[in-house]
Amino acid sequence: MNLLIRTLIVSICILFYVSYLHAQTNYYTTTKTFNESGYTYQCDIASYNLVILYNKSNSSTAKVDEVRT
Repeated sequence: MNLLIRTLIVSICILFYVSYLHAQTNYYTTTKTFNESGYTYQCDIASYNLVILYNKSNSSTAKVDEVRT
């Protein structure tokens, strides 16, 4: 009985955690610029729902199309 109750509690906690993770996916739906603590951050959204977050004033940030070795 004790194992059954513990398993049930853990299962319910996992379900709540999974629903919390699912809710996190909608924070960045469009490209945005953030000004926080003296820094400017750019959030770009790619067509396949990839979020790219970077410091806009960082001059060493560059987009690389292809890297050959």
